[in-house]
This record gives sequence, structure tokens and C-alpha cells, in this order.
Amino acid sequence: MTEEDHEKYESNNFKIAVTAVVSVLLGAAFILALIQFGMNVQQDIDSRSAAKKESEKIVSVMSVDYSTADFAYTVPDADTDNYLISTVKGDASDNYLVVTSKDTLESVLDVIRKSSGDDSISYSVDDKFFESGAVIVVTGEGTDLTSMKINSASRDENYNIQIDVKKEMAPTESEDSPVRGFASFVKIRNIQPNGVKINQLIDPDL
Repeated sequence: MTEEDHEKYESNNFKIAVTAVVSVLLGAAFILALIQFGMNVQQDIDSRSAAKKESEKIVSVMSVDYSTADFAYTVPDADTDNYLISTVKGDASDNYLVVTSKDTLESVLDVIRKSSGDDSISYSVDDKFFESGAVIVVTGEGTDLTSMKINSASRDENYNIQIDVKKEMAPTESEDSPVRGFASFVKIRNIQPNGVKINQLIDPDL
């Protein structure tokens, strides 16, 4: 074999080697791309499956054993939203308060006594009641509100409480009409709720 033939032979071997390496790399990249594509498809399927299961989830709603006590009061400051709750809690964003201690319960009663002018108002619970139970104070306030009653109370499997409240409304008598307040104490044994939802059923008397 001449030197020229030897050089051609070496050159061909190099090209073959380079081609083989490139082919292996391209094949590996293609396989990795297929694996990544498969993983993305599977993640998408899993995500859709989880979303479907969540949308098809059946929430069990169960009635709860409860008792109620209703109190009326007058709101001294017409510009204050949720006067009773904001006075006790310092936050007027909700129209209910979950009471889990006697101190908080007494604070609520103090506000009702002062704003109603009736120092005889009382509401008692057993000493150990708050170890497992709660009192949910639901309020309604307005010049056109004439009454408020609890219609029902229920819970789901996660111990979220739902309360249906019926309110009766009437036209305001005058611009100087007082802001009426109503507080319903919903006493629930053996449940300290994770969350509370109030459904208001308005019955206008117009």
C-alpha cells in the first residue's frame, strides 16, 4: 500500500468514526427528546385527571346539632360596618364571629348590653364547653332590618360550617331611623369549625 493509499485509508476511517459518533449523539438526543415528550404528556394527563377528580368530588353535607339564642341591639355609630363584630374583633370584614372562649363570649355580651341598654342580658355555657365546641355569633345590622333568624346549620366532611340566615326587611321610616342590630348565637357542640359560610335569605316586606 502506497503512502497515498494509506492516507486515504486513514481519512476514511476518521470520517467513519466521526459519522458513527455523530449518529450515536443524534440518536441519544432523539431518545432523550422522546422521553421528555413522554414525560410532558404524562404530566399533562395526570394534571387533567386530578382536575377532573377534583371537579367530580362529592362534598358530603351533614346537619349539625345546634341551639340558638337571639338578641337585639341598637348600633350607636351608623357609619360603622358590622358594629358588633368590629368592636369585639377589630375587623369588620365578616358578619360572624367564631367564639371559642368565655372571655370572648363575655366581650360580645358586653357590647350587646351597652348598645341595647339592657344590663340583664346573659348567655351561659358549661365550663368545659369550649374544649370541643364553639358558639358562632351571626350578626345583621341596618335601618331596614326588622328581624333575623337562623334557618339551618350544617357541616361538610372537613368541618366547615354553613349557616342559613333568614332576614326580614321593611322600608326605612325616615332618614333618622336607628340602625337596628340582631345577633344570633349558634351553639354547636363537639365542633370547632375550620371555616364558616353564611347564606343570607332575604325576605323583603315591601
